[in-house]
Amino acid sequence: MTVKKSWKRFCAALLCAAAAVSLPVMPLTASALEDGVYTAPCNTYYLNPDTGVTDDGGSRDPELGEGMCRSAVYEDALIERDEGETCLTVRMQLMSNIRDIEFSVQRTPGDPDSYESVSFDTMQEDAAADTADLRFRVPEADSYIRCDMYVIPMGRDVVYYINVSDDEAQAGSGDFVTSADPSQTPSAGSSADRFTDLAGHWAKDYVAAVVDRGLFNGTGETTFSPEASMTRAMFVTAVGRISGIDTSAYTSGGFSDVNISSWYGPYVAWASSNNLVNGVGGGLFDPDRAITQQELAVLLLRYASFLGEDLSAAGTGAPLANESEAASWASDAVKTLADAGLITDSDGGAFIPAQPASRAQVAAVLARFMDLYEQ
Repeated sequence: MTVKKSWKRFCAALLCAAAAVSLPVMPLTASALEDGVYTAPCNTYYLNPDTGVTDDGGSRDPELGEGMCRSAVYEDALIERDEGETCLTVRMQLMSNIRDIEFSVQRTPGDPDSYESVSFDTMQEDAAADTADLRFRVPEADSYIRCDMYVIPMGRDVVYYINVSDDEAQAGSGDFVTSADPSQTPSAGSSADRFTDLAGHWAKDYVAAVVDRGLFNGTGETTFSPEASMTRAMFVTAVGRISGIDTSAYTSGGFSDVNISSWYGPYVAWASSNNLVNGVGGGLFDPDRAITQQELAVLLLRYASFLGEDLSAAGTGAPLANESEAASWASDAVKTLADAGLITDSDGGAFIPAQPASRAQVAAVLARFMDLYEQ
């Protein structure tokens, strides 16, 4: 199925999303909101409200794009005000078609560069309606919010914007769930709890860290497949997501077996253009092959250098039992990452350089790397 057809089918599905029934509410006579709980119309914009262009490299048809994002979000949102603090709850629709949702809030009105990432709480989910109510803090009730999410039928990330019309707010919560303390900063929570195959697993906390950051997700609604191999394409994508790259900036790639329009295409093009990956020869990248543990080490060391991080200065790890088995082209990287404590012999078994890296091992390494990098 083509991307265009997938887009249209997704939009058609979105337009059929069930709308929740709100309880009767009383209109306000003023736009300034006092402490309390309100519902207000929730607006969506496929075009960046400050620049007037799309931010995900997708359809330039505003009507088509707006139809998609309009139906992805319920028509009303919940506003909670308490002692000058404001929290907003938006109801996302057709949740089974999307994943890796991220919100960023504009701190300075009119400044497209002032968006900052915010964590959110899931207040309630309705499996029958395929919705989830997500709550996060905002500077003002009508602040613009950027929403990034991966749309499964389209096979790519989508970016759009949300704000609420607080001048049309009405007292009451409708059918939204309110928090006990609206001034409390929402916590990110653990996205690993839904994965039944992680119960008691050594990597569960690491998986929570990478899933909550949107680096990669499960293999199903309730499965993560921790012992399955990680592909080269997926690992490069996860690294690119750490940097939050603008995928629309990469429209061509250097490998004949990488389709730039695939979900991983722009990430591979980014990695190649920054000399993080060299391919396997013959103009090929081999995206679907499992990445080996020593390849992981080489790529991550290059990425650290790209960020200006000196991993050799970390020096908190221990030598690996099989360190000497690393190929000559990977031995320095393996030793450096081991010395830095990023790769260990305790991640579900000994580090074996030529063996494929499991999804659990990758989660552990990337979680440690983010902790080190963000210190």
